[in-house]
This record gives sequence, C-alpha cells and structure tokens, in this order.
Amino acid sequence: MTRLLLVFPDDTARPVLNVVRTARRTLMLRLKSLAASVLTEAVIEAANRGVGVRMLVSAAPAVQDAAATALQAALAGAGIEFRFGNPKFASSRQQAVVVDDSTAIIVSLSWRQIAFGLTRDYAVMTTHRHEVREMMACFDADWTEEVFSPRASSRLIWCPNHGRERLAEFIDKASSSLCMQNEPYQDMLIVERLVRAARRGVKLHLMMQRPGAANPDKRIEHAAGPRILQDLGAKVRAGPHRVRAEMMVADRARAIVGSISLATGSLDARRELAIEVSETGLVRRLDAIWRGDWAVARKIDLGDESLLREQDGLTDASS
Repeated sequence: MTRLLLVFPDDTARPVLNVVRTARRTLMLRLKSLAASVLTEAVIEAANRGVGVRMLVSAAPAVQDAAATALQAALAGAGIEFRFGNPKFASSRQQAVVVDDSTAIIVSLSWRQIAFGLTRDYAVMTTHRHEVREMMACFDADWTEEVFSPRASSRLIWCPNHGRERLAEFIDKASSSLCMQNEPYQDMLIVERLVRAARRGVKLHLMMQRPGAANPDKRIEHAAGPRILQDLGAKVRAGPHRVRAEMMVADRARAIVGSISLATGSLDARRELAIEVSETGLVRRLDAIWRGDWAVARKIDLGDESLLREQDGLTDASS
C-alpha cells in the first residue's frame, strides 16, 4: 500500500491518464464541471472497452452550448452514467477518481486544466484499502443523496463533515513552521488558529494570489486574513503560478493536500476532500516544490493605500 505525490504542472497529465487507462472493471469520477478534456477522452475510451463508469459532476454547464451537448451525447453513447450534483451542497470542488476499487487519486485542480499546466496544483494517489473504500462510500452516498459519515481515524478530511476541526487540529499541532498555499484565507476560526500559532512562535509563510487577482467585489475581504497574520509577523507572497492548490506543510514533517480552501463556504457548504500525509519522501518533495515557488514569489503590499488602489483597479499591489 502506497501514497504518491503528483505535482502540476511539473508532472503533466500523464500519471493520472495512465491510471485511468489501467481500468479494467470500474471507474468513479468526481468533477467540478463537465467539459471536454484529455481526461474525458480517456474515460470514454475506458467505457468503450467495457469499463463501468460513473461520473458525479458538481453542476450542469452554465451554458448548454453545442460543445456541452456533444460531450454529454458522447458520454451517454459510451454508456457512462453521470449525474449533476447533490442538491444538499451549494457546490463541489472535490476532484477525484477511483479505479477498479483499488487506486484513488485526490486532487486540488480542475480536471479541465490538468493537461494545460495553468496552475500550481497537487494530487495524492493512494492504494490504501481503507482510504479507497471510504472514497467509494462517499461517492455512493452522494450519488444516491444519502448521508455519509467518514471514519474518525481516517487520514481523509471531508467537508462539510469535519474539515474545519481537522484543519484546526493540524494547525494547533504545528511547533515550528507552517508553509501554506491557498486561494483565500478567510474562515475566521482558521485565521484565529493561525493567529495562535504565530503567537506561540510558529513561523508562518503564506502563498496566495495577490488581492488584485480576486473578484473586484471581494478584494478587501480576500486580503483581510493575510493582513492580520502579516501584522503578527507572517510572511505573505504571491506565487509564480496561479495559486489554486490547497496545501499546508507543518514542521516539514506533516502535510495536507486537497480541494479544501480556507473559506467558510468551502468548509460549511461544499463537498470537499483532502488528505493528511506524513511519509518522509512525499512531504519532502512537497516541501521542496513549495520552497522553490516561494523563492521566486513576490512580496505583497497589504497596506491601506495599496489595497484601495487595488480596489479601484489602478495598480498592482505587489512589490
């Protein structure tokens, strides 16, 4: 039984596609949105060779254009069952695949982007039986719109089930350093835990998108959490890639990777999945990739004047 880290865009789409192409019996896929990609091509090929494929998609296409209609027809023609979202959740950013009930991949990226190298993202491939079975159980529960209860002792972290508690616990155990990549740092309980970490001497390094890259109506909100933490001594930078990854490394020894963002909506209202890992080689590679990005990342000015200029769309807030 193993866990393997995949890094995007460095590793390209090939490792994920290779796993999908090994499927002989079953494929379960979770997608944020339905769109043509190299992944959907590989899935259709699997169905055409007799693999039973089920696909859960967070939401129907916003615009039912010719491309969306053609893709849905191709999926149906290959015998692929697909359903759009459990209405219990506001949305879902969980992206995952389970192959032949034996191998699962947990990712932070959108499957549509996997072949294009647009964002810094990560995935963890696992063959641990209990983790694969737990992901299958959640898939089946969401497929039939039933209640899912994760195992308390699992390495898997689920939202909206217990994600906030598990992330808070992970932060509380940090003793020397926390290195993080995330798109928002907005949930106040998580920000409060990071404040506590800073006050007990944990060195915080936060990588994010600069505020100007956020929705214009949310730029101040986007900057609020990092600004509080920066005032307490945290280092904050804008990464060299567009930051879509949700990951954190504590004490260079433990890590969390997945789709869970540090926003209240992600923790309370969306189906999300992450995994906590501690394998030395896996954490070491994740830490090395993060540090390489950090070395070329740009400092961010979160002062009043800079944020107001960002809000007015006048300047780049980075320096």
